[in-house]
Amino acid sequence: MSYLPQLRDVGGVRCIPFMQVILMLSTDLDGGDDRDKASLDTLLTSLIAQLGMPDVKEDVTERNNEREMQLVILRHVSILMSRYFLDIKCVLLSSLIINSS
Repeated sequence: MSYLPQLRDVGGVRCIPFMQVILMLSTDLDGGDDRDKASLDTLLTSLIAQLGMPDVKEDVTERNNEREMQLVILRHVSILMSRYFLDIKCVLLSSLIINSS
């Protein structure tokens, strides 16, 4: 996570491979394991800290490396949320099927 601040300088397209590796590693984390929970918490905290959303006064339509990095981070968090949401739905669905039989 110490490399995240340095990604602001390289831009969105060049930071995508790094974020893909982080995504693949983070999808293997087990929500039931305390160490994995701590790792995921650290990852999400670092990602949110790197967002550093601009003040309303700034022109957010202007392209620059920092905004591209923010978009990549937002996409990464979106993918993580959708994967964990699907996992939760599968667990709930399977428990409903087991309880109904």
